[in-house]
Amino acid sequence: MDQSTILEPKPLFYDEVNHAVTHVFDDGIFNLSSVANYEGHCKSFGFGIKFVTEGVERYQVNNSAFKIEQGNYLLVNGQADTKVQIDSKQHVKGICMHVSDDLISEVVASYVAPNSPFSNSELSKFFYTDEFLQNKYNVQQNHLGRKLIELEKAIRFKQIHEDDIQKDFFYELAIALVLDQTVVFKELQNIKSIKSETRKDLLKRVYKGKEFIDTCFEQPLTIEQIAIQAGMSEFHFFRLFRQVLGMSPYQYILCKRLDKAKSLLIQRVPVSIVAFEVGFSTIFTFSKSFKKVFGVAPSNLYNEDKKC
Repeated sequence: MDQSTILEPKPLFYDEVNHAVTHVFDDGIFNLSSVANYEGHCKSFGFGIKFVTEGVERYQVNNSAFKIEQGNYLLVNGQADTKVQIDSKQHVKGICMHVSDDLISEVVASYVAPNSPFSNSELSKFFYTDEFLQNKYNVQQNHLGRKLIELEKAIRFKQIHEDDIQKDFFYELAIALVLDQTVVFKELQNIKSIKSETRKDLLKRVYKGKEFIDTCFEQPLTIEQIAIQAGMSEFHFFRLFRQVLGMSPYQYILCKRLDKAKSLLIQRVPVSIVAFEVGFSTIFTFSKSFKKVFGVAPSNLYNEDKKC
């Protein structure tokens, strides 16, 4: 064949007209959309990842409503009845992917160790029945989210082509998804309730409180403020947060502040600025907390990658 007739694969990009471009593969579906107005059912196939990169998409999943904004993604399984609505003056851009059940099953089987506190059948039941938690996640907070950040960057700079979407691409998504959802499964088991729907509702409330902390941890926060965001009483939220995550909300806030402080100190930001930047009222209380956790004064920070 004449080399001049061989066409270079085109990079994947958001089509600016009002529709989605879909690529179907044996192991999944890859969809890029740039849509201003749309309403309808979402096809169910394996596990759906609905990632919004610009604008807002609104979903109805079974009986739950989700507002998915830029930087968030919705994760659903094929059991869910899912509808989407987009109504915007500007084009809403998103990446929607589906990972096949077969790939998820392979990864689930490989990640259950013999000494695991739960069996393969228990974890599989979580993924493939109504036990699964259809939920919204922030891309900054988990393995799959970080994969989506990398993917969005590659698309924005036209560094990924249709030829790059091979089986290993969907395997990587499946691995990240299972790692994240195994944590969710464990946290659901920490909630002592007979009804599955009750456990899922309570975990979503804990996640709402946690998301509020992740956004506002540098500010003065009270348990009451966080509990309001979670739609719970102060004591109920405190007890449930500690039950699910193994630490109190105050301990979680402290960890967020100290990890952020360490990152700033490594960048040579002065201690006096860092202390107040991450929400401490005095340099003394900051230095005392930092040394207790990391074993060194903030002014003598070393480069080991310890975390709170």
